[in-house]
Amino acid sequence: MVDTNMGPRPRSVEAAERLATTARTDWAIGKLTFDQYVENLYSLSQTVQEMKLRGDSDDWHNFAVNFARIDDEAEACKILKRGIEQHPYSVDLLSDFLSYGLSCGEDEQCETYYKIVVDMPLVKTTWRGFTFVIDYLLAKFEKSCSESEIDQLWQAMNERVLQFKQRFPYDERAYLSNAEVLLAFGKEDEAAEVLKDAMGKFAAPKCCLKYADMMLRRGCFEEVQRAARLGISCSAQEQAGVNLAYLVYQLALAMDAQLHADDAFNNKERVLEVLRHYAAAENSFDKGRSAYLENIHKRRLILEAKIDIRTHMEFANDNDAVD
Repeated sequence: MVDTNMGPRPRSVEAAERLATTARTDWAIGKLTFDQYVENLYSLSQTVQEMKLRGDSDDWHNFAVNFARIDDEAEACKILKRGIEQHPYSVDLLSDFLSYGLSCGEDEQCETYYKIVVDMPLVKTTWRGFTFVIDYLLAKFEKSCSESEIDQLWQAMNERVLQFKQRFPYDERAYLSNAEVLLAFGKEDEAAEVLKDAMGKFAAPKCCLKYADMMLRRGCFEEVQRAARLGISCSAQEQAGVNLAYLVYQLALAMDAQLHADDAFNNKERVLEVLRHYAAAENSFDKGRSAYLENIHKRRLILEAKIDIRTHMEFANDNDAVD
C-alpha cells in the first residue's frame, strides 16, 4: 500500500510521480527500507493504471523511469503503453519504450513504435528520439547474424546519426552515438576521430570521458591527460551530465602511469600531484564505487613504497603541500 504518511491517493500521474520521488528520498535517508520503497512504487503504479490517471508526456516518462531504476523494464513498459495511449505521437515515450522493450520480450511492439518514431518530422524529434533509436538498432545488431540485415542496420544507424547531428549540431550525444556505432562495427580509429571532433567544437565532457577511456586502454597517457583535463574544465556547468569523479580518476591514472614510464619518482612535485588527484577522485566517488576506491588505495600504496615514505601526508608535509 502507499504509505499513509505520503498523503492522499494520487489523482494524476504528476501526483503519483511526486509520491514516488518522496518514497525514493525516504529510502535514501533510511525512513523506508528498500522493500517498503518498492512496495510503494508498485502500489502507485496499480493506482495509476486502474484509475486511468492522466498526465503529460513528461509525467509518464518520469514515472516509468522509477521502475527502470529498480530493473523492472516490464513494469516500465506497461506504464509507457498507458502514456502512449494518451500521447500516441510523443517521441520521448515511444523512444523510452524502445530503450526498455527488447529486454522484456516486447520485440513486435518495439518495431511498431520504432517505425512511428523514424517517420516523425525531424523538427519534432527530441534527443531521445535519436539516441534511443540508435541504441535500439545497436541492440538489434547484437542479435543479428545475417549479412544483409547487418548492412541494413549499418545504413539505418548512420542515417539516424546524420539526422541527429543536423537537428542538434551542438549536442555531444550525437557524437557519442556516432562513436558507439563505429565501435560496434570495429572502427575504433574512426570513433576516436569523431570524439576528437566534438571535443574541438564545443563543450563535450562526455566525449572527453569516452575518448580518455579509449586512450587509456591504448597507453596514450598524454592524450588521456589532455582529454580528462578538458572534460573537467568543460563540465563546469549546471547540468554537465558527466561522471566528474571518473574524469578525475582517469587523469590520476594517466599521470600515475606516465610517472612510472618516466621512472620520475625523484620528482616530488609530480608524485604529489598524482596523489592529490587520487585524493580528489577518492573524495568524489560514491561509497558504492568500491572497485575504484580499492584501486586508488592500491595505487597510492605503490607510490608511497616507491618514494620510501610511510604515508603520502608525511611526504606532503615536507613540501608544505597537500590540500
